[in-house]
Amino acid sequence: MPGRLALLVLLAALCLPAAGRAAPVALFGSAELPADPGFAVPEWERVRRGIAAETPVYDACSRGLGCPSASARDWLALLGRLGDAAPMDQLRAVNAFLNRFPYRSDVANYGLRDYWATPLEFLARAGDCEDYAIAKYVSLRRLGVPAGRLRIAIVQDQDRDTPHAVLLADVGGTWYVLDNLSERVEPQERVGHYVPYYSLNEDGFWTHALPPDLMARQERAAAAVPTGPRD
Repeated sequence: MPGRLALLVLLAALCLPAAGRAAPVALFGSAELPADPGFAVPEWERVRRGIAAETPVYDACSRGLGCPSASARDWLALLGRLGDAAPMDQLRAVNAFLNRFPYRSDVANYGLRDYWATPLEFLARAGDCEDYAIAKYVSLRRLGVPAGRLRIAIVQDQDRDTPHAVLLADVGGTWYVLDNLSERVEPQERVGHYVPYYSLNEDGFWTHALPPDLMARQERAAAAVPTGPRD
């Protein structure tokens, strides 16, 4: 489960927007504030170092020179087959393949409350929501999708009343949601129950806030839903 949400949002909000950044992305209808270039998310920086260390393993396995596991072999073979596929076919195939792995908490896997796993760690042990999102991010980067067209987003799942993580990918100006809770790859406009806290990629880190009119509409809609036991 994503950790230290409130602290990260507060720290990033205190950073000044950086000049010359790309145009804002209205994830789930939000307004975004880019953090100062010097701001870092410790979990993301650590897992990026881990991904860099694993990259030679990905390359060797892709060439048939030895894979650390059958799951890694199957993952990289899938990416090899998807090289010439249409972008939406790539998104759907990556989402479906990685969603086959069972959800497993960080406490069960690592004895830690919050741990962001590399793809090889995820393929070996499965993982929780941000681990799915990271593995999908790396998959699409290996397929040639630019970092600027991808965002790992930490959101509040209003349906389950809990923090969650998803990957968003831009295809033709539409941002699509790759979610371990859904086999469907939907445009973000059709996913109305997520409120974003922050998002990130290799290029930066952004905090998000809903415009007051949208927040008011969501609050009215939530108030109209009967409360009761959750499954």
